[in-house]
Amino acid sequence: MLILEQHDPTILIVEPSRHFVSLLRQMLSVGGVKHAYHAADAYGALEIIKTHHVDLMLLDSEISGITALELTNVVRTASDSPNKGLPIVFLSDRPTRRQIDNATKAGVNCYVRKPVSAQTLLERVKWLLDGEEDPDIESAA
Repeated sequence: MLILEQHDPTILIVEPSRHFVSLLRQMLSVGGVKHAYHAADAYGALEIIKTHHVDLMLLDSEISGITALELTNVVRTASDSPNKGLPIVFLSDRPTRRQIDNATKAGVNCYVRKPVSAQTLLERVKWLLDGEEDPDIESAA
């Protein structure tokens, strides 16, 4: 199931739970991802984005520091943002219609409900790396 191997992407996982980070790394590895960074909060994520090439960000909706929506806004609009078009996948275990709408307005490309299967995660990541829109963003809540 190495569906991402051709892209050779570098993924940034922004997630406070080390256990869930380990699970995401395993799923990504099955998909062919060899390079993944981890940040536990928004400040760490910004540092990685500014100092390393990142192809896609997996962003937990409940991070500390600045909120996930604020981080998305900084990535999308800050004058010193190195990658304003960075594909962003929001991860949440309790998505509401309002949260999805706010995330979409902030510039999130895709919304995935936790717990997520490897197949769903890899499909969403592949769609975004291929430059496609997530067809299920409206049905995530």
